[in-house]
Amino acid sequence: MINYDIAKFQDISGIELCENQIRKYQNAENRAIHFLENELGWIFDYKPEYVEKGQTKNPCLCPKTLKRLDETTLLPPDIPQGKIKLFPYDKKMSTIPIDPAKNIFTLKLVVPLTGNSKEFISVKTLENIMPEASTSFANFITSVERCPGWPSICGCDCNNCMMLAVDGDWLDELPDYFLDILTEMILYFMRHPFSLESQATIKSESVDGHSVSYDITDDLEKIITSQRYLNFIKAYMGPYSPYYKKVRLY
Repeated sequence: MINYDIAKFQDISGIELCENQIRKYQNAENRAIHFLENELGWIFDYKPEYVEKGQTKNPCLCPKTLKRLDETTLLPPDIPQGKIKLFPYDKKMSTIPIDPAKNIFTLKLVVPLTGNSKEFISVKTLENIMPEASTSFANFITSVERCPGWPSICGCDCNNCMMLAVDGDWLDELPDYFLDILTEMILYFMRHPFSLESQATIKSESVDGHSVSYDITDDLEKIITSQRYLNFIKAYMGPYSPYYKKVRLY
């Protein structure tokens, strides 16, 4: 994540960490970031994972036929403009959720290759995705709306056999208003180091004569049930978030 570091932590918390506390801070920050990524359902520092193997010459080819298709007959893959992510595709939904994105370049219906979850074959490129096929919240895109020109049936009308491949420029930082909550979470994890030996809570400590007092709520549950936190999750969560079914975007 590019907009938070130890300098930001010290500025928000008012705590100047000494050298011996840096490792504890780094471990706590990693735990807090990992916790948030699980809550949101997407990774801040996303690395490209998915690769287009090729494209079928005939659009909307049945996946059963595709499994018997000679890969040498495929059209060459497109060069992505951004980073590709795959999402569940439900042909009955008028609005399809995706991870928060700054820009969307292409949308494709794809079939992942059997035995290789990182490669896929594209069977249909979806047109008219901007601006009619997208809705935005707080200057980023959270879903794509079905265009009337998209096929309602594609892939032998099978269930869960197609996925939506999105080539986009993805959100990779948190809003400034949420950084104080992230700071609270890091402080919580600093006071609750991951250890099987001790469950003790560190309220304050002295290292090399430098005293630090952690004057903040000691309950993580209070942080993640606050209205400010829930509003953030609702706005920024992706379809893989455990909250998605509970706090549905309409």
